[in-house]
Order: sequence, then C-alpha cells, then structure tokens
Amino acid sequence: MRMDCASADCGVAFSMSTTFVWPWRLANPLDIRRELFDTLTNPVSAGLGSKSQIAGDTCNTHVLEYLRTRSGEFLHRLVRATVIKNLAGEMPAYLTRETDLAVKRARVLFVDDEPHVLSSIRRSLADDFDVHTAESGADALAILEASEPFSVIVADCRMPKMNGVDLLSRTAHEHPDAVRIMLTGNTDQQTAVLALNKGEIFKFLNKPCDTDSLRNALRQGIRQHELVIAERQLLEQTLHGSIKALGELLAIVKPEAFGRTDRIRRKARELAALIPGVKTWELDTAALLSQLGCIRLSAELLEKVAHGKALSAAERVEFAGHATIGADVIARIPRLERVAQIILYQNKNYDGTGWPHDDVKGDRLPLEARVLRAVMAHDELASQGWSEIEIIVQLAENRGRVDPIVFKALEQSARNATSVAERRVLPSELEVGMVLQEDVKTDGGMMLLCRGAEVTTGFREHLTKLEESGLVTKRFLVAVPT
Repeated sequence: MRMDCASADCGVAFSMSTTFVWPWRLANPLDIRRELFDTLTNPVSAGLGSKSQIAGDTCNTHVLEYLRTRSGEFLHRLVRATVIKNLAGEMPAYLTRETDLAVKRARVLFVDDEPHVLSSIRRSLADDFDVHTAESGADALAILEASEPFSVIVADCRMPKMNGVDLLSRTAHEHPDAVRIMLTGNTDQQTAVLALNKGEIFKFLNKPCDTDSLRNALRQGIRQHELVIAERQLLEQTLHGSIKALGELLAIVKPEAFGRTDRIRRKARELAALIPGVKTWELDTAALLSQLGCIRLSAELLEKVAHGKALSAAERVEFAGHATIGADVIARIPRLERVAQIILYQNKNYDGTGWPHDDVKGDRLPLEARVLRAVMAHDELASQGWSEIEIIVQLAENRGRVDPIVFKALEQSARNATSVAERRVLPSELEVGMVLQEDVKTDGGMMLLCRGAEVTTGFREHLTKLEESGLVTKRFLVAVPT
C-alpha cells in the first residue's frame, strides 16, 4: 500500500477517541486500519517482536520504520500515537476485531425460503462474515427490527407471501444504509429491472452462485456500505455543522423568519424516533433550512405567522411559496437534492392539497416531508395557544392533512410529553440548552429571538451584550433542561 502524502500537509485530522477523517485522494482508510491491526496484533509475522514488546516501547524503531515505509509519514504518526496509548492498556476501537468496519466480521443477512440453501451459505461463509439467516420476508423484517444494523442483505427473488423484490424495496426505506443484493434462479430481464429500480439493488446474482463469486459480491457490498457510512459521517460533521451555524445567524438577523426553526427541529426529532425508516439526518437538515425561503417575505407577514394570526388567502399563497424558493436554493448544493425535495413538500398535505400544486400525494411524498408537514401543522396550532390535546383532536378531524403513520407518532409524542421546570432569567443568567418559553424583545419592542429557540453559546453572548448595553433589562421565561 502506498500513500502520496507529505508529513506536514496531508490535511488529515486524527482523533484518538473517535475515527479519523481523510481526504478522498488518499489510500482507502479501511485498508489502513486492517494493516495497522494486523501489524500491531500479529507482530511476530511482521518480524517486529511480541505485542508486549511493541506496547512497552513507544520508540520501537522497527515498528515505526515498518509503518513509515508501508504507509507514509501519516501512518507513522498515527501508529506512534497508538503505541503510546497502549501504555495505558487501551487499544483504540478502530484497531480491534470488534470494529464494525472490519470486513471479516461484517454482519450479513441472507433470506431464502429453502433451508438447505441457508445451511450451505452458513457453512461456506461463516468464517468470513457474521452470517444471519431468515426463511421468509417476515422473519427477515423481524430480525432487522430487533438486532443491530446489517451491512448487506441478500434475498432470494422467488419466495412465498413476500418476494425478494418487495422485501428489499421495504428495507430500502426502513434500513437505507444496508446494501441490498438479489439472489435468484430467475433470469427474466423484467424481474431484474423491477428489482433494480424498486429495491435499489446493488447487485443481481443468478443461482446457483459459487461461493467465491458470492464472497466477492459480499465484500464489494460491505465496501459500499462503509463508503455510505463514511460519506454520511463527513456530511454530518462538516456540512451539517455549517448549516447549523448559518441557522443560528439567520435566527438572530431575522427572528421572525427563523425563530421557529428550533421548535420544528425538536418536534421533528421526537417524531423521527417513533417512525421506522425516517432518514434522520436529512429530516434534521431540512428542518434547519425549512424557513430559508422566508428571507424573501415581508416582516409583517412573518410576524403574523410567528404568532399564529389568521392569514388572508393571498397571504397564505405568498407564505406557502417560500418552500419553493428555499428548495430551489438548496437543490444547487451537492448531496442535498433530497433535502431540497423535503423542503419543497413541507406544506403539502397527505391528501394532495396544499403547496405545491402538483399531483404528488400520499406515500409518493418523501416520508421526511410528511413528518415535516405534521410538525408544521402542530406548530401552527401551538402558536395560536392550542394545547396538545386540542391539537391532536383538530388533526384527527382533518386526517387528510397528516400521514396516518405520522399522526400515530404525534399521538404517542403527546402521551410521552412531560412537564418541564421553568424560571425567569436575565440574559447573563442564561445557560446553553435552555429553551425560550416566550419571545425575547428589547425594551423598545424589537424582536430578538422567538419562543422555542434553544439557547446556544452564540445566542447567550448576543443577548448578554444587549443586556450590558441596557437594551434588554427585563427577565423572560425559559425551560430549564433536566
């Protein structure tokens, strides 16, 4: 393995407590981890002495020179830190056999209605993978629901009751990170196309499939799964952080437009935890950016919306249009195309009414958009002073507005709601994590932050400076985190 990376300018950030981030041009990090593991756990085969000798000598020149020549200066520094950490008797998680990125023990689920096929697969692949089996689609879904995530799901196409196409199509929504492979004796082209399109299939293999071909397909699927996880982590740690910072800034600059964002995010996260298949990262990002198009709307209109005041028909059309504006902006950002779709349909009712005026409705709407729509409806009524019970009754009488599955989650969320401790504070008494229970304004009446905003370091510093300037001298109500 070779890495073209200068020691001082490789641009790699490393943390001993988590994983390290790599630029895509470098060698595959999974290969790096495996080589490090093999070297540090099998030092005799590498000609480096015993493991205890390696762990006991942080300056073992044989270890450091071996990895310097094999993996470049970056790995030299990485292993040096690893060996130092071994002095405390702790091997980093990404170098242990239990790591979820280790290909040899990746979790794989096979689904086939023929028990002898499953037995053969277990015998052939158990040494290479953590193999689990199910004899039906229903059994597979139960296993997926009750156990840890799987890297790859392999399903036979022809099964009674629930065939492989329907099973993998369902897992694509409920377990989107798992890579899906279809295994079948049916070579019909139409079936293959249906499987690829409906189930988002990674590979299509014909039965009988020899062990080596199946093993190679699984390894490719595992590698794809690892890349999906790595890409999501990169997005969550970089892009999402930037978006959150932008949201905080907009909430300060234009609170009438962005003050409800925190309320929307919190409720969306509550519902997502109760609904299988929701892509949490996409939903949270969409909630963060859901009001972006409001920057084009008048302060008067935004003020009415923020306080739940009745809108005229023209005002409703104008306000609903902000979703299209926001979606158009977000769609230009790579990897956020689906987030843009969620934002676009945030005001679209389950029965097809609402904005935008197209024929998309029901389950054709993105699941995350259906969740966001329910959250928006809940927030609109809560802003008018409605209680949780009154909101649930109102939405029950107008079932067309909300997806029935999402409505059940709303009911469950209402039952789970608990009272929170509240107190009145000055800006200088704020703590990060507190939630504003009322709008915060200057003594002169200018809006600063809306009810529901969660206190961040930036918000606290902003309000404290205004207090020091004499612009905010009154106490306001906050909820105290438990």
